[in-house]
Amino acid sequence: DLDPGDIEALLPLALGLFLLSFVETTSIGKQLESKHAYRMDPDQELIALGASNIGSGLFQGFPVSASVSRSFINDMAGAKTQLSSLLMAMVLLIV
Repeated sequence: DLDPGDIEALLPLALGLFLLSFVETTSIGKQLESKHAYRMDPDQELIALGASNIGSGLFQGFPVSASVSRSFINDMAGAKTQLSSLLMAMVLLIV
């Protein structure tokens, strides 16, 4: 059972996790944006983070956020599509 006291205790932690995740994702996007001359929309990033975390929560998964190291490794390797993220996820599942 989840009572209102539990929700009150978890709310500050959830807000902190949200802010950290959003700032990290946005900062990675801004760095890559300036390097490759395209525009990143922070609102779109926020919607994507929210949708992925809701989906993760529905299936008892882990919170979703950006990965600084994977983002820059993909960039250095010349990855241009979402397929690189899918391949990286498969590698992580195997490991």
